[in-house]
Amino acid sequence: TPLYSSAASDVYKRQALDNLGGLASVDPYQLGIGVTDFPRPRFAGLVDIEVQLDQYSSEESAQGNFHSSVETLRQFKTTLSTPNLSRELLVSLQTRLTNSFLFGWMFRRVTGFSPQFVVGNELWVTDGLPSTRSGLFDMPPVLLAGNRREVALVLSLSRHIGRQVSSTINDWPQKPGTIVELRLESNSVRSAAHALSIAKEVSWRIKTYADQWQAERLHLFAATPTSLASLVTYHLNAICPIDLYFLDSKRTRYLRAGTITNDLGGAKSWES
Repeated sequence: TPLYSSAASDVYKRQALDNLGGLASVDPYQLGIGVTDFPRPRFAGLVDIEVQLDQYSSEESAQGNFHSSVETLRQFKTTLSTPNLSRELLVSLQTRLTNSFLFGWMFRRVTGFSPQFVVGNELWVTDGLPSTRSGLFDMPPVLLAGNRREVALVLSLSRHIGRQVSSTINDWPQKPGTIVELRLESNSVRSAAHALSIAKEVSWRIKTYADQWQAERLHLFAATPTSLASLVTYHLNAICPIDLYFLDSKRTRYLRAGTITNDLGGAKSWES
């Protein structure tokens, strides 16, 4: 499996042709992509190209790592913009949540790409499945600073993280106005259709915070399947800045990794 390099973009076309076994290409080739931020991913024989992103371990290194991942995905997206390759991507994610949210944002709907995420024996697609009841429900909101138009959104979809997030926010000198926690019945995703319904509802809620609540910033904390995180940001467009957070090495406190914004690159550092 070739490792992606922006200096060798022709390798992807050659890899596609090799995989056709000498047959003539009639339709654009659907590339299988493995995206990871782990040192030894298990993609062998399953994908055409492997994309290596940076991990986040400390707040001091997060800014540079976030920029690096953004640039890698930006260049990769440019490389894939060729008639020989389909914009329907077959994606296997082995990433932490920050990079999962980032991937969905960089390849979001308005870019013209349509990722299909490999999850076990299923494909979690970005559209075309019947709508189903999401099972999302709200915990009582926590009001912290009524004069601040910032919202902390907590996605407790695979486990409950509300208390841990509140503990982190309590130490902030500048607190958001409100903490909103969404939970999922049974803390599990039942099917590809269920995942898509959850993602669309979460995306709609984020848009509501930006458009109706006029939130100036969103702080996003999550415990969710990685592919679901990408589906959420794939369905977003025209947002307020969204800060992404990750657990520190001791898994006790949340640190800020970076911010997705509406600018051309799709993301920039929270310190910009």
